[in-house]
Amino acid sequence: MIITDKKREKGHLYRLSFDTADDCLLDLTVCDGAFLKKGSEITPERLSELAEISDYERAKSRALWYLDRGAHTEKGLYEKLIKAKFKKTSSAKVISRLKELGLLDDNRYAEIYAERLFESNISKRQIYYKLTEKGISRDLAKQTVEGLPENEEAQIKNLIEKKYKNKIGDKENIKKVYAALVRKGFSFGGVKNVLKEYEEELNYYCED
Repeated sequence: MIITDKKREKGHLYRLSFDTADDCLLDLTVCDGAFLKKGSEITPERLSELAEISDYERAKSRALWYLDRGAHTEKGLYEKLIKAKFKKTSSAKVISRLKELGLLDDNRYAEIYAERLFESNISKRQIYYKLTEKGISRDLAKQTVEGLPENEEAQIKNLIEKKYKNKIGDKENIKKVYAALVRKGFSFGGVKNVLKEYEEELNYYCED
């Protein structure tokens, strides 16, 4: 195969045209590193090899760009690369390499994300599901949640004070708040214990 044309494209790419009426895109660095230019001869096998290298380099560059803008899980980043139309093999290699470099760490991601949710008074049950939605494995999500402090009732109280305090005006509204908190993943017992205090306070003022 003879290269009949070499044109610069957007995104650090060269478009190579061949005497076979075919063309392909290669990463600029890969192309220059292989000393490819108009008139150069290349075998289909060598071109395929360079195309694989090019896809990997471009996928790695894109992955670093994603990471520069925020933390990702292994699965989440892999899916973004696939969505960006990089090959599965290249994407998997990039994920593996970034893990080796310590730039991808699901354990650290899960710990930081779970702590942030916990501090926002998100129930452990919901934290577990949110972690799995981010691509964290079920085992790691469970392990991470189990490592969080045991202060469910404090979370419930904080949530009531911030969101539901004005809605507790009578017993009927207390029931609605109870249902809302249970839907958020808090235990029946924990919600009942906390709301009992508010109900007793309500009864005290009503008696007065």
